[in-house]
Amino acid sequence: MDIPAEKRASTSLANAQRVVISTLRFVPSQKQHPEVLEILRSVLGPTETQPGCLSCRIYEEEGPDRATVLCGHWETEAALQEHIRSDLYRRVLAACELSDRPPTFCFHHVSRTQGMDLIQQLRGCSGEESPGDLAGFSKTKTKMNTIR
Repeated sequence: MDIPAEKRASTSLANAQRVVISTLRFVPSQKQHPEVLEILRSVLGPTETQPGCLSCRIYEEEGPDRATVLCGHWETEAALQEHIRSDLYRRVLAACELSDRPPTFCFHHVSRTQGMDLIQQLRGCSGEESPGDLAGFSKTKTKMNTIR
């Protein structure tokens, strides 16, 4: 999860079972795209200060759709529900009206989160390796040859 360190530290293991990840994916027209981004950017800061918000981010997909995705991580389902009822979320819904297709809303109720420890466990590593080491590359081992 893309959660700032200060908020990650305050999230206890007990709360980890209640984290909800919300995603909203929609495809604004090329003409409406700047307006959509303006609306979404205007809600980022205020959303992140709401109680229970661990993070809120905007992503843009590459490819023919050029979809825009709003992703939020919420400490509890109750915090997410309060956000959805807020006037702030009304602006998010207004941005959805600028989509060329019906938006897709997803709410993922996360019971467990793992990181590099899972990769190390599955690859049989000690925990001292870097991601490059795990991929079979090392800064000190070899240099990749340049193709001419």
